[in-house]
Amino acid sequence: MDQVQEIYQDIFTDVQADISDSQVLVEKIIFSIAAIFVWYWLTRNLNRWYDRKIESAKVVNVVVNTSNYIFGFLFMMLFLVTQVSHM
Repeated sequence: MDQVQEIYQDIFTDVQADISDSQVLVEKIIFSIAAIFVWYWLTRNLNRWYDRKIESAKVVNVVVNTSNYIFGFLFMMLFLVTQVSHM
């Protein structure tokens, strides 16, 4: 239980340090917003491309869902690394 409290305390300390250093906070926010826009644009355009290129609706559904999960996971990891690391 003490280890969990230490982890939360470390996270809280890091968040306080980021808030006190506004330059780092602004960079993280801008990067996160840009990553969200890239993720949205990429998944939307790929889904449209899949619709045009693949004739079977079942295959399109599987490919779209799989690519959405993969890109969602990748961008979530990128987002987490960005928010946790110090720039």
